[in-house]
Amino acid sequence: MPRGETKSEISRIKQDTFESLFHEHEASLFRYIRHLAGSSGLVEDIYQEVWLRIAGHINSGKEIRNFKSFIFTIATNIFRDELRRLQIRRFFLGPAVDEEFPDQIWVSSNQPDAFDLSDALETALRKLSTKQRIMFCLSYIEGFKISEISRLMSCAQGTVKATIYKAVQKLRRELHEYNRV
Repeated sequence: MPRGETKSEISRIKQDTFESLFHEHEASLFRYIRHLAGSSGLVEDIYQEVWLRIAGHINSGKEIRNFKSFIFTIATNIFRDELRRLQIRRFFLGPAVDEEFPDQIWVSSNQPDAFDLSDALETALRKLSTKQRIMFCLSYIEGFKISEISRLMSCAQGTVKATIYKAVQKLRRELHEYNRV
């Protein structure tokens, strides 16, 4: 324990740190998870789980060097775990899972449901592979650099570039009717 600080002072400092980080990153984290999970009910669950894990990490006293990268890594891992869990449930339960989770974030829709660009973009994002969606959202929506995504995803920068390129090409094909050029 640092000199002159009581347990209650340290607890207050940790709480202030958490609140400050929460207010700084809450919108971008929620937006990222929303783009990953679509309009499914998983968004809130993943979002809350991320903040619970962060609170636990802050309370443990472990140092976090790049907080934004840290929280997006947690969100990505929780999303992947949730997809695996849903795919396993779907395998064993069949159509019952489709009724429980009607947005079917693990199944691509063949046609946009609406003519609105945001709906079409959401539909097109769901057609990307999980890896493509994660990397595209980190790069274009959240503004991460290739090197940051490479570290976050534990892969080579060339892999990140190629994956993002393929994602952009696929999105262009899916959204060709909205192309005004």
